[in-house]
Amino acid sequence: MKKIENFVNKAAEIFNLAAGASIVIAMLLVVINVILRRVFGRPLLGVYEFTGFLSVIIISFGLAYVLVVNAHIAVDFIIEKFKPTARGIIDTITGITATGFMSLFTWNVFGYAIKAMNNNQLSPTTQTPFYIFIFIMAVCFALLCLVYVIKIKESIGKARLK
Repeated sequence: MKKIENFVNKAAEIFNLAAGASIVIAMLLVVINVILRRVFGRPLLGVYEFTGFLSVIIISFGLAYVLVVNAHIAVDFIIEKFKPTARGIIDTITGITATGFMSLFTWNVFGYAIKAMNNNQLSPTTQTPFYIFIFIMAVCFALLCLVYVIKIKESIGKARLK
């Protein structure tokens, strides 16, 4: 089980680096587009589409890592007052609930990606297939589900402590 946890954590780390690289690329695209528009009067075609696609990557690729390092926003000022066992139980219940919803969401995103692929949906300017980015998002959500499973295991461990 430890090997799987290490693999999932490493994958989340790599995905997070890809999200960071995507931020840099999006920033460069926007800056270059502004310069070309102001100086030469000729903007790059498709920059709005590519920044939108990169936004999908930035958000999706960062989600799992945020959960791995517990950098997400948590309102737990009430739960902090509970004993570790009670906190473990609450964390387990919320983790199971979140995993259930995220699994359902991931399944639906994969289904939507397949529909978009079958319909050959393309972006208007660059004719880039939408389904590629929808599949990317689905894979990222699947990784997020795996991180949730690991967090549930940790929560069960906390709940067993006395």
